[in-house]
Amino acid sequence: MLTTAISALILLQSDSPAVLPLRNVIAGFNERNYAKIAAQFVGGKLIPEEADLMRRLGPEVKYSMKVISVKLSGNAGRIIVQLKQAGKPEQETVNVVRSSGQWQIVPARDLAPNQKLFEMFGVSVTRGGVFDQGKRAKRLSDTLSNAKVVAVGINLYLSDNANKYSLTAATIRVAILPYVKNVKVFFSRTTGRPFTFNNRLTEKNLVDVADPAKTVLLYEGSKEKLTFTDGKTVVAFTDGQVRTLTPAEVKSSALRWKP
Repeated sequence: MLTTAISALILLQSDSPAVLPLRNVIAGFNERNYAKIAAQFVGGKLIPEEADLMRRLGPEVKYSMKVISVKLSGNAGRIIVQLKQAGKPEQETVNVVRSSGQWQIVPARDLAPNQKLFEMFGVSVTRGGVFDQGKRAKRLSDTLSNAKVVAVGINLYLSDNANKYSLTAATIRVAILPYVKNVKVFFSRTTGRPFTFNNRLTEKNLVDVADPAKTVLLYEGSKEKLTFTDGKTVVAFTDGQVRTLTPAEVKSSALRWKP
């Protein structure tokens, strides 16, 4: 009797309307129908380059999905599924929301180091850059290069201004542009947003910085919160170093914001 009840519960969960967008994603991928996948995510859109790259995947790359659990509360829910493509099945937790009676998947903001399938598609249909690893690596390399150019520009500025950081996040581009000659270098190629200057350095002197190798000069993010893309972020330090860091490296390196 108990086994029958559990089987009925799993069947009920599998038939929940909240599971439908997940099933559509799996079907869309197996059919190489990118538009179908994009429609299942909040903010999803057709990105032609991503769709073209996905179509080039071999026909043997297909997924199957089994629903493990469905937890709904009002217009939001969390679904745990088991996915199998080849080898050992893997579990993934997917967040969903309902708007105007339609359930959609909440996309991840960034890819984790060990990316999951729905996480990957969520980034793909909202931001792109998932299927072409080479272009993602190039964007990271360009971001490092841009941050380095700005960091060098700031050091040149300091040498002309008695080593004083008379800069803020709002004024840095105007002040440093004469030293870098190209406004594009102020922007991260991975996020598309400008680097943020560490405002705690404002009006401080270079000699006031106690630990230049750990004190943040520029970073991807805002309000002293780093933005990670594919599990990585770029940070420039007051000693001139520019590094790519993972969340674990950020935690272990004890970044300094105060000089």
